[in-house]
Amino acid sequence: MVLLLAAWLTVDFVNDRFGLWGCDDQVELSVAADPTIAPVIRDVARNQLPEADSAQTRCIRVDVRARDSATVLRALNDPGMGARSLGSPVDVWIPDASNWLDRARDAQPWKVPRTGPSIASSPVVFALSEQLAKGNGWPDTSPAPSSVLKPDDATRIGVADPTTDTAEMYGLHGIVKAAGDGTTATERLRQLSLNGVTERSELFQNVARPTDAEAGIDAFPASEQQLLQHNENIRPGAPGSMVASYSGQLPWLDYPYVKLPSSGDRQRDAANRLLDVLRGGETADVLGAHGLRTADGRLVGNDQDNRVSNRNAKPVATPGRPELTGTMQRWANADAVGQVISVVDVSGSMTAEVSGTGKSRMDVTLEATAEGIGLYKKNTQLALWEFSTRLDGNNDYREVIPYKAAGEYVENGDTRRLPELLSDPKGATGLYDTTLAAYRHAMRHWDAGRINVVVILTDGRNEDPDGIGKDELLAELGELTDSERPLPIVFIGLGTDVDPGELDEITNVTQGQTFLAPDVTDIRKVFFSALSKMSCRDASCGG
Repeated sequence: MVLLLAAWLTVDFVNDRFGLWGCDDQVELSVAADPTIAPVIRDVARNQLPEADSAQTRCIRVDVRARDSATVLRALNDPGMGARSLGSPVDVWIPDASNWLDRARDAQPWKVPRTGPSIASSPVVFALSEQLAKGNGWPDTSPAPSSVLKPDDATRIGVADPTTDTAEMYGLHGIVKAAGDGTTATERLRQLSLNGVTERSELFQNVARPTDAEAGIDAFPASEQQLLQHNENIRPGAPGSMVASYSGQLPWLDYPYVKLPSSGDRQRDAANRLLDVLRGGETADVLGAHGLRTADGRLVGNDQDNRVSNRNAKPVATPGRPELTGTMQRWANADAVGQVISVVDVSGSMTAEVSGTGKSRMDVTLEATAEGIGLYKKNTQLALWEFSTRLDGNNDYREVIPYKAAGEYVENGDTRRLPELLSDPKGATGLYDTTLAAYRHAMRHWDAGRINVVVILTDGRNEDPDGIGKDELLAELGELTDSERPLPIVFIGLGTDVDPGELDEITNVTQGQTFLAPDVTDIRKVFFSALSKMSCRDASCGG
């Protein structure tokens, strides 16, 4: 009897969890949702969808995967990475803001719709230490960003990585618009970059405390939801307490619900039914419980905490793509954070000994590469490729490590293991096919908030008779280049077998540059010179 009861309870749990009572034909709907809204989607799918209207909704099994918007963007642009980071294909994507749709469409417009209906919202605010807020009239008045975010040394304003964090991006956009003059805006961004961190959690951890006024951060951009969740277990007046400063100009997070064209008919129908439930009246309470507002700007169930505003407000729309791109390119110049594909020649000639060192060209190149990786900012996105001829099937090139933070290379020991990760040198030099493939890949992943570069280290000239010719390469690069999306190629030529004129012809098409190390023992100096030039895109760099 006990076993029968246990079995019955197990079946009841499974059916209640997924709403599958009486289902002969279950539909599985895969949803990739930003982690800030994923718990809401799970709650609604578990508790509201099965009871919505019919057996059709009870037969929908919703698989919610919490994935930050930047991860999904990369997965959509790179099928190989998609399989690693998302698992099975996704039917619905819910990023935290519509600007991610624009970014996805820049690379592959057929994969992502232009818009999607908003299912929630959260205003972007400036999170202020309570000490700073009190100094600006709180709680009697709500401190305005214009009076708090002054360009002086007294207020320490922090910022997390705006290329992966929408609230930071929108906050920077507000600062740039307020600064007005281009020179003033650039200077403000440079000041901000001094207090830059990789993750938002670091900002919350470094909030200035009333007893430690000389350390920490006073203010930074955040969503209202993030501030609410931070304050959840911190009473007003306690160390770490933060107050929201609202601006009617900052865009809001708008959580678009996007049905991806790759999903099947049954999945699209299930997605429509889930959307109907998410936009229903009962969902407002669930949103409020997780610190989010409804799509029309109502905050439900948070009337006790005066550190945020409980007033209903109309969400501020996402800025146009050109506006945000301009802001992010200014930030890239100020912060000098890169997105780099580093492509290493592993052809047979790299086994040649470097005179007087007892090492091969490959050994010396890998030592300089490992040291160079350590010089990148930790949040630089770096991908590592290698090339010779027919290295991966008919391809002359192979991805060794996909884009990830340069800091992870050091922390995970990848820099020490480069000789193990890369192939033993062999084959000829498939320079042209590799250059074009790397450029296409980098352009697909182009990021306005970073200095995007393709770096190719080689000791020879193209030796692949079965690949494309130089004229075809130059024509293809000419078609791919875009003045609005700068992506220079940087060659580092090793030894005396390279053809500088050939390399210059290629780099000139992309506004890049060739660096030469005829004496391979000079590679370290040449490599670091190239890194220095890549770290800046404006006149202040000189040279």
